[in-house]
Amino acid sequence: MKNDFLPVPDAPQYEINSQLICRNKQTGKILTAIRTEHNYSYYSLRYPNKRGTIKRAPKTLRAQALATVKASTFAPIPSLGCRYEINSRGKVRNTRTKLIIKAKKNHSIMVRLSNGKYVNRAIKDLLWEVHGIIKKRRFRPCPCSAENSSGKFFFPHMKACACFLAKRIFCTVSLIYARLIRRENNIFGWIITYLDDNFNHNDFALQKMCKRSTKSGH
Repeated sequence: MKNDFLPVPDAPQYEINSQLICRNKQTGKILTAIRTEHNYSYYSLRYPNKRGTIKRAPKTLRAQALATVKASTFAPIPSLGCRYEINSRGKVRNTRTKLIIKAKKNHSIMVRLSNGKYVNRAIKDLLWEVHGIIKKRRFRPCPCSAENSSGKFFFPHMKACACFLAKRIFCTVSLIYARLIRRENNIFGWIITYLDDNFNHNDFALQKMCKRSTKSGH
């Protein structure tokens, strides 16, 4: 049994370790977790100096204990009713339980509000709201062009180019997009030019062509 016990904030007469073993701090007696018919476990702890008990999951008790002893920059998120909080690294957790909310692949989180409704929020927006941090995107769109005997077409990003080519060479968008990501210069007879290195984003004429080609589907 690991001896890394930490006090339970709401019931400091108890402590819990990283193996989620809870014991009485004074007597050393190990508590038995109560398991419900739905296979849910929790510890029942007595409130200090008052009646009643605390019924919480082992993971919640450990998370609360760690949050108390570790310095952090977590701060409440006002737009989520302060039910959740975020630190400067973009980690979001439940304000009460201190459990970290797992982020999705698109760097957003799904959380439940006090009215029972679920909302999806981008982590970069929450960082700006709470800490005033602007999180830079890891990747930026890569403009490109596709050319064959029918003409030359410009696109603001590779996904738009993939959608355009998929309709003309009878191939899936995902397959073409994968080849564009690899920076292939010839895809089924279409000559591809990537404009991320020398592309001038202030070039009004090229921007106008990008918009026109996207709207017209050419």
